[in-house]
Amino acid sequence: IDVVSDLETSRKKGFCLSEAMLDTVIGKYKVGSLLNVPLGVAQKKEKWAEAIKQIQEKSMKEIGIPCIYGVDQIHGTTYTLDGTMFPQGINMGATFNRELTRRGAKISAYETKAGCIPWTFAPVVDLGRDPRWARMWENYGEDCYVNAEMGVSAVKGFQGEDPNRIGEYNVAACMKHYMGYGVPVSGKDRTPSSISRSDMREKHFAPFLAAVRRTFCLLASRQGLHHLPIISAAEIHRKQFLAADDLRPRRTGRHERHLLVVVAHNVRIDLKQPPVPHEHQAYHPVMLHREAQQTLHCPCPPFPMRDARRKSSLPSC
Repeated sequence: IDVVSDLETSRKKGFCLSEAMLDTVIGKYKVGSLLNVPLGVAQKKEKWAEAIKQIQEKSMKEIGIPCIYGVDQIHGTTYTLDGTMFPQGINMGATFNRELTRRGAKISAYETKAGCIPWTFAPVVDLGRDPRWARMWENYGEDCYVNAEMGVSAVKGFQGEDPNRIGEYNVAACMKHYMGYGVPVSGKDRTPSSISRSDMREKHFAPFLAAVRRTFCLLASRQGLHHLPIISAAEIHRKQFLAADDLRPRRTGRHERHLLVVVAHNVRIDLKQPPVPHEHQAYHPVMLHREAQQTLHCPCPPFPMRDARRKSSLPSC
């Protein structure tokens, strides 16, 4: 959302949108989604409602469909001032209490929707199996069954009991990070994993398989698996809305970046989350589209994508 914010005024007087940037991003480039939190600062529900209303009015006028807006409300209403906070996922998992998880997600959904935000990037159902990993506390622990059960309960809380309809006081859920994100070889975030085929199918896939039957969306992880981007062979998203997290692994070079762009195009990612725009202008949504077009028409692509996808060992649904 910083892309369409009046940053100077926001820093001095509080968050506000730039009408000129809304005209450019939505009016000119027809961008269909804006995400996350202005300047990384939580806002009151009234301010959220004001901003979302302004964005949706512009989107309906210029494109004719609502803008998809989402935030990371993972353990409570973390980005809404005066919202209710809950323990991190690792603590909720330690309770082994499905109802507690469902109730917490339901309250988070209610308070998120109070600010007119329709979508949250939760629950996190990665398997936390490496204590070096910087995001151990976000998921429900190391066990695939516990993550599956808690993940399903969280989805029910966020979206309601009817998997085909999101209620008036509910929000859309988004399971993440599909998949194998919680066991990086180096222990560092956003770095490659190395997982056996049996472990991937029997353990890492299990929470997503359980929860995907109740939600419409997956958030693909950003790391590599066996020297390929994790999204390159993902099959489950053929029937689901697939959002891709920041496609920018550590130390990404020019050829690796082009590979990611080609992969994103080939697997038909529905929504791409760019990193912070003022740091990485090349990953502005419009620039990503242009780069994809240039890369796909390049006479000599950096990698043979068809062969790379054939060699992948990711499970399918």
